[in-house]
Amino acid sequence: MTNPSAKQLRSSVRSSAFRTVAIDLGGGWTGRLLIDPAGRFPDRFDAWRDWLGQLVSDSSRLPECKVLKYSRTSEVLRAKFVTPSCGADSTPEVVCKFARRRGLTRQVLARWRPSRARRNFDCALALLESGIGTALPLVAIEQHRRPWGAWLVTEFLDDLCDLDQIVLVQLGKLDAAQAHAVKRALIDACVELVVKLERHGLHHRDLKASNILMEHWRGGERQPRAVLVDLDGIRRPRLWNPAWRRQPLMRLAASLTDYAAVNRTDFVRFLRGYLQRTGAGADSWRGEFRRLAAQATRYARASRSRKAHKLDGYNGGE
Repeated sequence: MTNPSAKQLRSSVRSSAFRTVAIDLGGGWTGRLLIDPAGRFPDRFDAWRDWLGQLVSDSSRLPECKVLKYSRTSEVLRAKFVTPSCGADSTPEVVCKFARRRGLTRQVLARWRPSRARRNFDCALALLESGIGTALPLVAIEQHRRPWGAWLVTEFLDDLCDLDQIVLVQLGKLDAAQAHAVKRALIDACVELVVKLERHGLHHRDLKASNILMEHWRGGERQPRAVLVDLDGIRRPRLWNPAWRRQPLMRLAASLTDYAAVNRTDFVRFLRGYLQRTGAGADSWRGEFRRLAAQATRYARASRSRKAHKLDGYNGGE
């Protein structure tokens, strides 16, 4: 299968069932608005105008706003989408992600280059077209003049749990047989996700457990399905780097290295499943496992040191 180019992916978005329209908020804020195929959100800009105006002027005053992450150059909020056309009982929730241009070079290029929010907006639509689950992108707006900020608004995926919390908390509430069955199903879902990304010519350099949500993971007749919620790490493959195929595997392993619920057998089962699905042959897992285990251990150690003073999970003073 020939991997599509970045230009082909953008073309597939423009010609897909997902239709977008241009929006202009004034004050230098422009972007794209999705015509929501599910009909849960309005597809008219006039219904979005007041809400988006509040978002760019003072996001903390959004209805039921909760800060999920915050740093000097970015923040992630969860809020209610309240407009005159939305009833109080059916008000949907959204996730808003802000990013500010960093560095002089990026600020200069901000006048012409699409922002991270716009790139993630297009990427999310391309993923959905490829059959890869992600949150529905609703609107991306960017300011092409100082202070050069950008917002991406997506639907909030309710009743889904990220892989990090499943392994850290939920598996401990199951008996041994149930936990074993759930882990095998989760491993299959993660293998399916990584293989789909690779087959569609996409490379995720930040495929950690907290960026993967799981549908139908509690058991039953339906196979769990992995859903991506943070697309910043998706890039085109660096073909000059022979290790690019293994980076998502290493990153995912590193994010689960310290959890007692995940053992060596689970890591080996995931790696063998990946090798078998990609045609590399499951029998070659031993050498790959040694290399990936060493890389994941080093990365996990460096990550703990790097995040020692990072504010994550800030809840707005609750």
